[in-house]
Parts: sequence; C-alpha cells; structure tokens
Amino acid sequence: MIITSGQNKGTTYKLDKLPMSVGREVQRDIQIMDPKVSRKHFVLKKDGENILISGDAKNGIYINGKKTEGETALKDSDRIIVGETELTYLVNDDPARVDAFNKMRQLSPAARAPTII
Repeated sequence: MIITSGQNKGTTYKLDKLPMSVGREVQRDIQIMDPKVSRKHFVLKKDGENILISGDAKNGIYINGKKTEGETALKDSDRIIVGETELTYLVNDDPARVDAFNKMRQLSPAARAPTII
C-alpha cells in the first residue's frame, strides 16, 4: 500500500500483519494526517487470498472513484480515496515496482496516456 497523494505522499506500508486499522489517530497501523479522514476510517483484513477493505466512515471511502460501503475486495492498483488522501493497493510491493509506480504518478496525465497510432 502506498500513499500517492496527500500529506503522507510517498509513504509505503507492507500489508503483512492483517488486520490493520487506518485513520487519523496515532494508534492506527496506518496513520493518515488528513483532517477529512476519520479517527478510525477503515480496516484492511485478509479473507482467503483477498484483502478486504471494510468501513463506514462519515466522509466515505472511494475505490477507483466509486463510493463503497461494507466490505470490498481490493484488486491490484486499486486507488482508495479517503478525505483528500489517495492510497494505491499494490499486490506486488517490491521496492523496484513502488519506485516505478511513483515515477509514473509524477508524469502528467498526457505523458501517462498510451500513444495510439
């Protein structure tokens, strides 16, 4: 999991000790310093091979632009937006992939778009 925008941008987290709680409070496994994020915004947990995101925060949880409620299974490269912070779920979070992902995110949208001939 990598924070791709917001105050904690660039911070990465290994999801190897689930469940993990995410929110603004210092006690959270992943603390997000964003005033629009709830103290306990959501929980990440394992269900078989899937990582589930679960929460009902007042300010909402958006996955790839769609508001979600209850439990939702995450897929590789899903964008999670809470408050004004965006996180990206990466199944394979080896350092080289995270670095490449960060470099790609810094490009303008036009530079990221594929060239069609």
